[in-house]
Amino acid sequence: AEAVVLCHQGQALDLSARVTSVRQADMPALVAHATQLKTGSLMRLAALLGARAAGAPKERREALGRFGAELGLGLQMLDDWSGIKIDARRHKGIEDIKLHRPTWPWAWLAHSCDEVRYANLVRDARRVAIDFEAENLLLRIRTHLDSRVFESIQGHLHGALDRLRSALGTSDALEELQAEVARLEKAYG
Repeated sequence: AEAVVLCHQGQALDLSARVTSVRQADMPALVAHATQLKTGSLMRLAALLGARAAGAPKERREALGRFGAELGLGLQMLDDWSGIKIDARRHKGIEDIKLHRPTWPWAWLAHSCDEVRYANLVRDARRVAIDFEAENLLLRIRTHLDSRVFESIQGHLHGALDRLRSALGTSDALEELQAEVARLEKAYG
């Protein structure tokens, strides 16, 4: 029940906040918090339920729960990244831009752009009314996000796997999990 409430709170935050009304300095924290609530808590729940169903002891369940939350964060980053960078998923990025959703690309832009450039992108987002305009803005945003963003997502996911490995040790199941994360990275990027 707690995870469902957190997911709903994250979804409410995601749907109610707008890029056009959030200060640049606040954007990264807002996106991270919404993602932790919406996606992180759901993946944490899935990992905890799987561990409980397998009869894992409390410390193992806790480690897997932390990993699930971090995996959820990384998967949301991949999903948002792919909506900007992958042509086949561009419709998702266009929708996010048209609805002024605070997504990871906006968080990354808030870190990497100076105040003027960021303000110009937000101003242009405010003016978007149709898909064509959203696609033009998406292409401009794409030019500001380079391969270091994808590398940071990979770093996040690999760090989560490393922390899980430190907590649980090496196993065939962990190697299979690492292969699945690599497959997801490839599918999104």
